[in-house]
Order: sequence, then structure tokens, then C-alpha cells
Amino acid sequence: MKYSYPAGLVLAALSSSAFAAEPLKADTLVVTASRLQQPLDRALADVSVITREQIERSGATSLPALLQQLPGVEISQNGGLGSVSSIFLRGANSNQTVVLIDGVRVGSATTGGAALERLNLDQIERVEVLRGPSSSLYGADAIGGVVQLFTRKGSQMNAKVALGNKGYRELSAGLAGGSSTTRANVSISGVRTNGDSATNEHVAFGAFNADRDAYRNLGVAAAFSHEWVEGHDLTASINASRGETHFDGSFPEPASFDYLAKQRLESAQLTSTNQLAQGWRSRLQWGESKDRFETPYSNQTDLFETRQRQLSWQHDFTLSNGTFSVIADHLRQEVESSTHYVTSERTIKGVAAVLQQRQDAFSWQGSIRRDSNSQFGAHTSGGFGVGYQLAQGWQVRGGWATAFKAPTFNDLYWPGFSNPNLKPEKARNVDVAVDYRQGADRLGLTAYRNRVRDMIAIDPATFEIANLQRADLRGTTVEFGTKLAGLDVSGSLDWQRPENEQTGKWLPRRAKRHGALRVAGEAQGARWQVEWLASGQRFDDVANANRLGGYGLVNLGVDMPIAQDLTLGARLNNIADKRYELARGYNPQGRGGFISLNYQLK
Repeated sequence: MKYSYPAGLVLAALSSSAFAAEPLKADTLVVTASRLQQPLDRALADVSVITREQIERSGATSLPALLQQLPGVEISQNGGLGSVSSIFLRGANSNQTVVLIDGVRVGSATTGGAALERLNLDQIERVEVLRGPSSSLYGADAIGGVVQLFTRKGSQMNAKVALGNKGYRELSAGLAGGSSTTRANVSISGVRTNGDSATNEHVAFGAFNADRDAYRNLGVAAAFSHEWVEGHDLTASINASRGETHFDGSFPEPASFDYLAKQRLESAQLTSTNQLAQGWRSRLQWGESKDRFETPYSNQTDLFETRQRQLSWQHDFTLSNGTFSVIADHLRQEVESSTHYVTSERTIKGVAAVLQQRQDAFSWQGSIRRDSNSQFGAHTSGGFGVGYQLAQGWQVRGGWATAFKAPTFNDLYWPGFSNPNLKPEKARNVDVAVDYRQGADRLGLTAYRNRVRDMIAIDPATFEIANLQRADLRGTTVEFGTKLAGLDVSGSLDWQRPENEQTGKWLPRRAKRHGALRVAGEAQGARWQVEWLASGQRFDDVANANRLGGYGLVNLGVDMPIAQDLTLGARLNNIADKRYELARGYNPQGRGGFISLNYQLK
């Protein structure tokens, strides 16, 4: 089915991130763009920030659904809530994005991706998305960019209960407190739903079983911070989630078998931040994360577990017109699996330097990094960005960067479908942008081209995995946010060409055009919003033989204060019950709604 854009999407072409209706202040601090706090309007990178307030008003029921509302972000999903999800930043593969939780790298070293669908939104305080190659800051795998999640520190007390159709239930609670020097918080959240059938009659792998595939997930988090001397503080945090997702399959059990995927995600960090001298600040962080995925059958259990241990030491020096940072990182990845891998561990050591300068209306940032991988040797990556403030609120900027991605353990050692001689993928990117921020008004235009060589793919002649592709990822993003007739209007539109340079074929599950439009307002004390997400047609395979039709989804939401610190909310997503596919043969969430009661003591 071919999808054509109605006239309404022309308005989306003049729109910004779906969250700009609550405009971010120009001095909002962002960390991910340079590994150092800086005002958002001074960042020389394509970066978005989602605040806690924006998360609550988004109406999203999962982290992938939340990220889908941002410019430059597409998602794929093998079923409904809690099913395996992928994100594509600027058309890059899903395993070409680094995911961090409070600075700690998370994800699977076997697949290369992170299970974002398992992280409950109620435990997230802020999300930062950095689009474009970022290996000079974060090392391997950051070809598409970086997604960093900051866990919720919370208000004094918060609680939420939500009930919806298809057995949707959500409960969460959090408590925080302390003094001017010591603070602690703890939170718990749970989600469950009976869901829809994960598959339909188009499924190629597995079997179509028209049952309800349920999902449930429980998450807990805690954090502690203490300033033991002025300028010297210690922070610690843990975050853990455990979930189960039912799905349809046909091997090794019959189609009627109740397949179940169990997954645990855990991360912890301990950070010491010290003002060692005037103009010299040090940050030493230890972190550890675990991604455990298991599928039990009648006579066996498939198990894949990745453990990542990390140590990072960063020194920031204040200069007369900027900052200079030096960074040393150490990462060890270990894999435990029911499948035999020839090698199950590797160590990556990295050193980096970042220099930022600002002189009147002119600013620039340069970064260089050297990574030593115990399997693939040394790699150097770099980045350079420059910006110029044309007038009040207006900035033009441009950038160049390189990146690389190490092959996953599955790429190297999966029995029968691997190649231990694979080389890392490499990328080279350029982008230019013009950006305007003034009060509630936001206008942005970004053009980019990211060329990736030695892409890892299956050779169609031999069915062996090899470095045989070159990808060309280019596109343009338009963003806008403003007040119009008393309404907050915002959105984005992406035009892109993510294609295989050798064949001219489109990379799977990525559209030429996708966008978001959001209109919000207030009436008699209640705040309402209408969201529209749209995507053009895509292909589900590298040969571009299986077409996925375009789609447009409309979501509604309203929040009404009913007492001090107490809010009643209602959401209806996909109001037209649009049938569409993000992956061939799999059903994403159909029409769904819920009513919520939120308490927050600030």
C-alpha cells in the first residue's frame, strides 16, 4: 500500500520535536553533546532533550514510543508493548547506537542492541539524544549517535495508578528526601497488559497464533548523593528491571506452545566528583551493567547474558574562553550463553581529549579519541564542530566526525552464521544546520551525510556474513515550535535516503519521510493535546521485495488537576485503530487507552 502525505503534513514540515510545546529554556543544560554540562543553545551538535514533565505529557507507554516522537528517530517492533524493539538514528542500524544509563553503557554484546522496551518510563528523569557519529566522545558503536537516560531523582513523593483496555495496569511510587548536602531516593514501578497477538498471517519466521501475547515488567531504582566537603561529592545509583513477554513461534515447539521471553536489565554506578583546584574538576566513575535474556522451552532454555564493567576518569579544566577535558575509559565485556562462542570476552581501553572555545559570536569544539580493542587493535576517531551566532537567537553550525563499530559476538562466533575475520565498520559524517531559539519559538534545519564502509551483512551468494556493504545515510530534518492562536504547535519532518551504495536498495525498515505534529492547549484548567505520527512506506528486507505500507497515527491526551498535587489523566492512542506493521508479520499496539491518577508532592 502506497502512503501519500495529506496537506496536514506540510504543517509538520514547519515543526519541531514533539516536545517543543513546553519550550526548553535556552540555558537548559545538556551533557551528552560533549561529556560536559553546557547550555543547550551552545551545543554544537544535533541533540534533543526530553524532560520529566514532557515524559508525563507525552502519553507514551514505552521508551521506544517516546523516542519515536523525536526528529531523526524511527523504530521497529516485533509485536506490541514489551516486544523486541529497535531504534534507527538518522537511518543508521539499531546496533550502531550507544545507550547509556547515568553514564553507564548498557546493552547486549551478542546482538549489539539495548532492550529499551524493558525500561519503565516512570523511572526516567530526563532523556538526551545525540544524533550523528560520536565515537570521538564515546568510543565504538556510536555511528548513529547516543541515547543517554538519567534516572529519576524525583520529588518528595510521587505515585501513579493507571488502568486501561486489554488488561493494561500500571503502578508506580517514589520517595525522595534529604538535606542540602545529602539526598536519597527510591522508586518502584510495574506495568502489565494482556496485549494483542504479536504476529499476523504475514509472519515469515515463527507461526501466526491468534492469541493474546501478554507483557509484564517490574522496575526498581535507588540513588544516594552526599557532599562530604564543599566541592567534593559522592553519588551512587542502581536501576533494575525484570520482565516477561509472550510471543508466537514454531521452533522447536508447536505453534500452540506458549512462548515466553524473560529479560533482566541491571545497571549500577558509583561516582566521585571533586573540585581539585580552581578551574580543575575531576570525575571518577565505576559502573556495571547486565543484560540477561532467556527463553525456556519444554526441554531446554536459551540463555544470553552480557556483563559490562566500566571505569571512567575525566578531568575538566576551565580556560579563559572555554574548557579542556581529558578522558580515560576502561570497558570489559563478558558473555555467558547456552550457545558456544569461541571467545566470550574482550577489553576496550580508550583515551580522549575535548577542547571547547567560545569567542564573542564564534565557537568551536574539537575531540579526538584512541581506542584499543583486545580483538581488533587500535582505532582513532575525531570530531570537529563550529558555530556562529548570526543574531539574537540565531546560530549556524557545521560539523565533521568519524566513528566505528566493532562486530558483535554473534557476528563473529554464532555457529554456522558468523565470520571471525570481520573488521569494524567505519563511518565519516558531515552536517550543517541553522537554528533559532527565542522564548517559545524554535526553528531548525539540519542537513547531514554519513557514509559507512565495511558494513557487515549476509552475502546473498554464499550466505556468509562479511564486510561487503557501503551505506550512504543522508537526509534533512526540519523542526519548528511556536504559539499559534493560543495553542502550542510543534513537530518535525525528516527526509532521508538510507541506502546501500552498491545496490541502490533502501536499508530495511527505514522510510524516506517520517514526521510528528503536536497541538496542545488549555481549557478550564485542563490541558489537552493531539499528536500525529506519520511515516512513509518502507521495505522489510535488503532486496526491497517486501513492502511495509506507510501509516499515520493520531493520539489524544488530557490532564486535569483535581486537588493539590493530584492530577487525573486520560490517554487514547491510535484512535482510529490503524492496522500497520513496523516489521513484516508483527502487530504493533492497536487502539489503546487508559485513565491515570497521578500524585506528586514537590
